[in-house]
Amino acid sequence: MYGLVSEAIHGFDERVSVESIRRITKSIALFIAGWCGIDEQPG
Repeated sequence: MYGLVSEAIHGFDERVSVESIRRITKSIALFIAGWCGIDEQPG
């Protein structure tokens, strides 16, 4: 499954897992870097 891990999405008391935000942010950043021809840095 792709996307954020959340509870009460779009609700009054919406919550999102911080770890899922990190995972999705990394995925998007790697996609953009690949699209732009930037190699992933070691480490």
